[in-house]
Amino acid sequence: MGSIIVPPSGKRSRFFLFITLILSLVTVAHLGRNVFPAWQSIKGGEAYSVAQALAAGEGYSFPAKVRWLFPPIDDGTFHPTAWVDPLYTYCLAALIWVFGPYHQLAAAIFNLCLLFAALMLTYKLGERLLNPSLGFLAVLILVSVGFLNTGVMYNTMLASVVILASALALLGYLQSPSISRASVLGLILGITALGCPGAQFFILVTPLAIVLLRWRERRRSVWQALTVAVIAVVILAPWMIRNHLIFNEFAPVRTGSGQIAFVGVVAVSGTVDPDLVRSVVKPSWSEKNPRSAVKLATEKEKRRALEKFQMQYIGEVGPDRLNSMNEVQRDAWFMKETVSFLKEHPFLSMQLAAAKIEVFVRAMDGRGVLVFAFAVLGGALSIRHAPVMILAFWVATYIAPFTLIICYFNRYRAPIEPLLVIISLFAVHRLATLSRNWMQPQSEFSADK
Repeated sequence: MGSIIVPPSGKRSRFFLFITLILSLVTVAHLGRNVFPAWQSIKGGEAYSVAQALAAGEGYSFPAKVRWLFPPIDDGTFHPTAWVDPLYTYCLAALIWVFGPYHQLAAAIFNLCLLFAALMLTYKLGERLLNPSLGFLAVLILVSVGFLNTGVMYNTMLASVVILASALALLGYLQSPSISRASVLGLILGITALGCPGAQFFILVTPLAIVLLRWRERRRSVWQALTVAVIAVVILAPWMIRNHLIFNEFAPVRTGSGQIAFVGVVAVSGTVDPDLVRSVVKPSWSEKNPRSAVKLATEKEKRRALEKFQMQYIGEVGPDRLNSMNEVQRDAWFMKETVSFLKEHPFLSMQLAAAKIEVFVRAMDGRGVLVFAFAVLGGALSIRHAPVMILAFWVATYIAPFTLIICYFNRYRAPIEPLLVIISLFAVHRLATLSRNWMQPQSEFSADK
């Protein structure tokens, strides 16, 4: 199995590193100029609510009035949650605790620093995997496709950074496989899962890939693959144990997959054919075909209406013990309903899946669609290039859940965007190489004549 890991080289590498540094600094400065004047109005989502509770000494919890899967009650109580990924949430809580009323400004600076790190790590990955000029081009593409997301307190930039760190750790391991490098890879993969739940499956894919790609060295590869998996699980273990002790259910990083899958499958199907849902209550809006229904569901008001229907649905057909069910149990119930619906209506489910992948592909602008298309080609061309092939499998496992859930915001796609760009540039690089190799014999043949 071939490898295309390229060691940095001399003046050329330093030149492209320098112009990437300048581009990244200019990008961050430009965004900062727009963000800082309005820092007091910077908003956050669920992670911000939990971080505020943490900083106030209420533990990792939601206020009752914003609690997911429960009727909102403004009684001043807090309830334990696993709804948000912990890494960014604890970072936000630390910023709130340290900087007090200026925490929004601190969060803006933190996100800008993460953006800078993501751009520089993208360059480093492109430089090592392809060449310095393509590393710079990868950063240039990222800056232009709508990847930037710093004016809100979301985990997007942190998720991008940890995924890129995992990719670089993978390259380090593949370049010189050893137990120590496998340990570093497992450590970073575990941290990545805590910072980006969409990357949880990297922990499964990577050890399997190590064993399959290095099957000639079975004993070493198995031990090193086990090292990656065990250390990643050890990193996750405290959080998994915490969730199990509180909810008496298995929740490796966060809950919410059942809720969002139910909306993307059952609720959206109910807008196309209301008779398909088994409740008397039906979604409040309708659409004539799956593709347009999925597209409409990305609109805020339509999505909120489906979430309202979801709570009416569980209230009507949910189990008798609903009032005693916690957050994780309710989420698991929604996932069970979704799986049952998928089995009963496979053709409609496939139509919805195709529409949802289309929404994911179009989450960025037109250039993002082009990036995705070339990334698919790059994945197909990576069959003899182990590093790119594993990264392509990572991307595939990240995207797979979007056959069930709807990509409502481009921030859902943004964490994997650097890898999509790198793999798309690999496709360009590989096609150029194949073209040169094809043209060279033709030229030699002409010269001989």
